[in-house]
Order: sequence, then structure tokens, then C-alpha cells
Amino acid sequence: MGGSDGLHQVNANTLGQWRVNAGAGGSLAVGSWALSRGGVFEADNGRGRYVGHSFNDMDFSHSGNLFVAVGVLDFVDVGASLPFYYDYAKSDKTGGSGNMWSSGFGDLDLFAKVGLPFASTGILRTAFLVDAYIPTGTESAGIRPRHAWYLVGSGNTHPYTAGDFAFSTGLAFSLDFASLGVPLTWNLAASFVYPLADGEASTLVYSSGVNWNVLPWMTPFFEFSAEMRLQDNGNYEFDPMVDPMLLTPGVRFHLDNSIGETFEKPAVVISNHQAHLDLMCLMMLTTRIIFLTTDWVWNNPFYGMVIHKAEFYPVSDGIENHVDRLRDLYERGYSICVFPEGTRSEDCRILRFHKGAFYLAEQLQAEILPVFLHG
Repeated sequence: MGGSDGLHQVNANTLGQWRVNAGAGGSLAVGSWALSRGGVFEADNGRGRYVGHSFNDMDFSHSGNLFVAVGVLDFVDVGASLPFYYDYAKSDKTGGSGNMWSSGFGDLDLFAKVGLPFASTGILRTAFLVDAYIPTGTESAGIRPRHAWYLVGSGNTHPYTAGDFAFSTGLAFSLDFASLGVPLTWNLAASFVYPLADGEASTLVYSSGVNWNVLPWMTPFFEFSAEMRLQDNGNYEFDPMVDPMLLTPGVRFHLDNSIGETFEKPAVVISNHQAHLDLMCLMMLTTRIIFLTTDWVWNNPFYGMVIHKAEFYPVSDGIENHVDRLRDLYERGYSICVFPEGTRSEDCRILRFHKGAFYLAEQLQAEILPVFLHG
């Protein structure tokens, strides 16, 4: 929501009205400690006694999510995030009976962020956070509980879901020191989570991170994020030092828009073409762009429907036959992207350009914006 900083930071920025942010993310932890404290667990030996066992050093735990956020007002974002998990766990228990690996979805997070202009001044921005967790997670799967409020004090804990609804509210603060000549931003956030399921504890989720905006395309960061149960619940006593805490140093890389192109004025965008990923790279430049495609892309059984809904347009029979339709898109504020080579280059050398993109720009009286993809 409102841009991204670090891996686990929450900032107070909002997207702006009708701007969209969507994507996927995740993390992978390798080692026995990725699954449990000390890399150990207990299992019934079949005679009513619990015996300790160890996970293997090459076991791992993965957490990821798919997300989308929309700015419904300049200061209000709404969105959703669907987690997905995978635990790979093999143990020293004889016969392989202690081996456990499973995958599944987590609880759907519906969220909103509201910027608070009256509490934002100078270098400070403030936002109000609201989350509703819907119990869509896979039950009876997984090893490591993904959130502290998933722990059930007396009964079964499902590592991928709380098993019931949970709600949270909180605040986020962002301090941007750029106006003072210091290329640093500092984010702080805290939310109170209240689960409705019996036996689960109210939880404080909090984070802080510093980002060094050293270059337009690279931002080193250092962050702290944690969850803390705020009460005893059954077998689990209140202990802030036991609940999960993460210290994460890292580096984020960005698309460099050093020329300051905002795409506020539509144009005919021309780009070289090397791979299928070119389309995704260009789509990251702006949400108001459509692409001219070939018939085989338009009719593709896997992603053809998405191409149709996005109003991408097939012009295999020539751009000159579709100028009126493209003019309508252009007048609605959409830039039109053309690969003038007409096909992908197999050796990354730029091929001869066809005239269609330049004919279209002439007919629309549009500017031509060249983009070069390298790598």
C-alpha cells in the first residue's frame, strides 16, 4: 500500500486516487530453526510418552503472498492480501514417520490505510490502519504458526490459519528527512490484533525500519519487526522475549526514472523486444498503457482472457485498419506501446523497425516515447 519499503515495513504513504499496486512477495528460511525453536519437536512414541526429535539442517519454511491495493481517494487505500505457505520438514524419527511437509493458503487479509493530514506536517506522515482477517487458511497443515495469535492455549493450533475472524487497528508513521538534506526515511508502525477464536491471545504487531536512499535505483535498509502476545493463553504464558522478532538488513532495487517521465500525457511508446518478461517490465512504468499484440497472443488459451480485459489490441492485419479504435484509447488517456521490430530478437540486437508505430503517431498527432530494455 502506498509504495514499499524494506521487506516487513509499513509506511504511512498512500497511492493516490485510482492508482493500483499489485504483486507478489515472499521469504524463505532454511534450517531446522526455520520450523521450531531449537529445531526440535516432540512426538508420541506410541506408549503414551512424548519423545524429542530433531528436524534436519536442510529443512526450510516458505511464506509468500499475492496482493493488490487501490487508492479510492488521494488519502485512502483499500486492498487484499492472500498468503501462501510451504513447510518442508524431515526428521530423525525412524522410518520416516516423523517427516512432515505441506503447503496451503493463509487467512485472507482485507486492509485499509487512511492518511491523516491533520497529523502530518513537515517531514512526518501519519496513517490509520485497519485489517480484517478472513479464515480462509488451510487447516491441519504446516509446522510453524505464521502469526503469534494463531497459537491456541488449550487445543489444536493450525499453523496456517486462526480458524476464525480476527481484526486489527493501528497507526503508521513515516519520517522523510530528504527536505533536510539527509537521504533517509524512517518508518514505524504498530497494530493491535484481536482474534475471535477461543484460546487465542490478543497480539501487538510492530515494526521499525530505516531506509538509506543512496541512489535512485538502490535503497539499503535495516529493519526490525515483531509480534507479541499481550496475555497468557492456556499453556502459553505471556513472554515478550519468546514471541517472534526479526532483524533484517537488506537492499531494494528500483526502476530508475531519472528523466522524470510521469506518463500524464499519453504517447506512442516504442520499445525493443527480447523476451516475454518485456511486457511485465513495461507495465510497471504506468497503469495507463495498452499494448499492441499479435493474433497468437490475443488467442492464447492461458492469458488471452487477461489480454482482452486489459484492452490490449491485435493488429496482425496492420495498424492502419485499427486507427479509430486506437484513437479512442489514446483520447481516454492511454499510452499505446508498440514493439516496432514486430518480433522478439533472438540475440538481443535491435532488428529493423516496421513503420506502423510511426504511422500511428502521425495519425494520432501523438508524441513518440522511446524505451530501451537492457539485460
